[in-house]
Amino acid sequence: MLRAIINRGDIGARVSLAQFDFHRRLHALRLLAPSLSSKTNVTLAGASVNENGSWKPTHVEAVESSSLLVPKTSAVVILRS
Repeated sequence: MLRAIINRGDIGARVSLAQFDFHRRLHALRLLAPSLSSKTNVTLAGASVNENGSWKPTHVEAVESSSLLVPKTSAVVILRS
């Protein structure tokens, strides 16, 4: 299962993960950038996409709660393993 949660708002949002069958192991990959208009220093799971299109995550967050904070103007991809 793969789901993306996008917060386009000006404040952080706490999102319930109950619908994601929380008793199974969940991981979060965060999409981060300095600003909404950034074209550089944009990372997903701590890593940028290389010029050749390759990408390898460096920070996969284990989700240990039934909710997740999604900061303002950011996104998170939820994976169930």
